[in-house]
Amino acid sequence: MGIHYLSKPATTPCKYECAEGCAVYETRPEECMGFRCSWLAGYTSTDEQRPDKIGLVATAAEKYARPLGYKLLLIYEVSAGAYKEAPAQEWMTDMLNAGWLLLLRSTKHEATFCFYISASFSEEAKKQLAARFEENGFAHRVQEVVG
Repeated sequence: MGIHYLSKPATTPCKYECAEGCAVYETRPEECMGFRCSWLAGYTSTDEQRPDKIGLVATAAEKYARPLGYKLLLIYEVSAGAYKEAPAQEWMTDMLNAGWLLLLRSTKHEATFCFYISASFSEEAKKQLAARFEENGFAHRVQEVVG
């Protein structure tokens, strides 16, 4: 994830990352203080689905989907191609089955988001969601994933 205050691009490790976690944790920027990944927030139930194990970190993105009555996770790859690996695919399927919509920002295509939606969504729901994301300037493509 990018951190504007630190001039940290989305695909680079933070210069304050250390063996204990964050070297500036007590004085970290507001962007970092406000961040709650899905694992820490309790959306993921197993230790096997920790971000460091599946190669993805996610956070709830309320403002984009909530007005339409949906739950959305904004997902970032920790390492390129992680979302294609079995642990990440299993986690993504679990999240889809739990009713979440998934918006993935891959490290390969920085400006592109891949939107994963359960195959059970109606065409009308897909159109509403696509319009909402277009309004917010997301470049995306809808991809059905059967959970």
